[in-house]
Amino acid sequence: MMNSKSFILGIVVFALLLSGALVSKVDAQIFEVSSPNKLVPVGSGSADFDLEFSIQQTSGALIDTCGFSFQFSHDPTVLQLGPSGAFSAGALAALDGGAGPDFFDGETFPTGFTVGSVFSFSFDQTLQFDVPKVLIAAEYSVQPGAIANLSNDLPTIVSMSDNLGSPPIDNLISNCGGNTETLIGTDCIVTLQPAPPLDFQISSGDQTLLASEVISNGLQVEFSLIQIPDVPADITPTNGFSFAYGHDSSLFSADAVLLGLDLAGLDSGAGPAFFQESLFATGAAVGCLYDFQVQETITFDNSLHVATFIYSAVAGALDNLSDTLVTNLEISTVLGTPAIDSVVVVDGGTAIPASVLPVQVSIEPTPAFSLSAPLQEGSFSTGSGSGSFTVLMELVEESTNPGFPSDTQGFSIGLGHDSALLEATGGGVGPALSVLNSGTGPDFFDTNLYTDGITFGCVFSFTNPAVNTLAFDTAQAIVEASYQTVPGAFVGETDPVSTSLQANNNLGSPPVEQVIVVNSQSQNLFVAGCSVLLSPGGGFDRGDCNNDGSFDIADGVSLLSFLFLSGSVSCLNACDNNDDEGVDIADAVSALAALFTGGPAPPGNGTCGPDSTPGPLTCDSFSSCL
Repeated sequence: MMNSKSFILGIVVFALLLSGALVSKVDAQIFEVSSPNKLVPVGSGSADFDLEFSIQQTSGALIDTCGFSFQFSHDPTVLQLGPSGAFSAGALAALDGGAGPDFFDGETFPTGFTVGSVFSFSFDQTLQFDVPKVLIAAEYSVQPGAIANLSNDLPTIVSMSDNLGSPPIDNLISNCGGNTETLIGTDCIVTLQPAPPLDFQISSGDQTLLASEVISNGLQVEFSLIQIPDVPADITPTNGFSFAYGHDSSLFSADAVLLGLDLAGLDSGAGPAFFQESLFATGAAVGCLYDFQVQETITFDNSLHVATFIYSAVAGALDNLSDTLVTNLEISTVLGTPAIDSVVVVDGGTAIPASVLPVQVSIEPTPAFSLSAPLQEGSFSTGSGSGSFTVLMELVEESTNPGFPSDTQGFSIGLGHDSALLEATGGGVGPALSVLNSGTGPDFFDTNLYTDGITFGCVFSFTNPAVNTLAFDTAQAIVEASYQTVPGAFVGETDPVSTSLQANNNLGSPPVEQVIVVNSQSQNLFVAGCSVLLSPGGGFDRGDCNNDGSFDIADGVSLLSFLFLSGSVSCLNACDNNDDEGVDIADAVSALAALFTGGPAPPGNGTCGPDSTPGPLTCDSFSSCL
């Protein structure tokens, strides 16, 4: 018995017969219906997707068409059609100014779908298929049973069929000129893709150290763990981990494995339930379980510090080093009995192999002089991306240097930075230089700023170089460098950003060399640089006394109100316009002079950051730098 939709389609076919559209074939053309192959990720355990079916005329002279019908089938054990089934799309849906065709019928079956359409009952709307044109979209979903425990790609075919409908729907196209034309179908291969293997990586940054540093302080390597997902949904809670690193036993011995800072918060601050080091002659390993009941979990969508390995130098191994020595810490698969695996535990007991990345350690011969600074900390505004900091670089002479302590007479330095994150804004003499020449400072001091660095050149004395000298038997600050953040790199950033200042031997033309002058002769100067940690929020903008994000006359009014009319301010540092560590009438005068008579702007105005000249003033809150 014919169903109602088949009956309607029969009426349409009868209308085409009356119009002369369906008569005997003469000079039949060939058309092809197809859908692009589809890759469908099914890692979440389910997947919904659409296929778009296009028609193109593949042979014969180009002709107008008035309608079509066709059917496609699928494997019902793998796919099923969604609630919307097959529906008009693309060029078909765009007919009649977007109203669509005069007739469209789509039926859904367990094994496929049928569609039929007449563009216009008056045959005044036609389509040509000189290029593929999308006409139909079909909504599919994946059968859950087909992808349970799927480990490899599963291809399945959606292909033209001839047995759907009652009576079966024909695969044909009408040319509007008295004929039906051949419509063939191309298979569409749908490939169901399982979730990619979980990718956990254990790593630490490469290190470059002086031999004297390693001999005195040993080697500390902070290992972090991160999951690298294909898509955010792949991030998986973990229950624990273990990993093992081998080292060159002729250079180092493993002394300890310490708990990483990012694990300390487990169990409300008590730390993980199990954290165990394993030390061997050729390596070290660690095992960690967060909670014996496997209830507490950690996700590693960000890199987290999980362990620090502590090494000491083998006695005599680094003495008298003349060339750079490069060694690696690498994954070990032979430490322990049985061997300790490098894995991350998920799902309460499933071990996922972790990628253990090598760590390169470069040990430089101890130079006579080295320039460095301790870790520098600063802040930036997450809203504006603005921040700033100032660093004092310290010079020290190695005590084993012949002639220690040497009388030095000058230096040149090239200090580089990451230009994507920082901009050098200025440089000056450090405190150690201000005592030269009876307190007048060095006879010559030159600073030049570049996109990726800053250079310093200094001669202590032209007239009396043998007397006006400096010895660096202890570390002393010789130069000051100021920086501001590149706003675009920090806007919206909510995590701390790490970077470094390091030697740059390509600054200037000709490039400035890293040298220290002793007895009118140059000696190599090792620029060890320093690490910089910039944290979101915090800091203040000097001059913005009323904390409204700008420096204008309102700030002067706010300061005068605070000084004389019992007004209030939230950040005394921001009102200290002349940076003399006091807030008084002089600061109001300084602000008004900067605004109206060409006076200097408050130091650091326009940037957020900590106080570069710390003193007794406070800053209780400064929302404009958050």
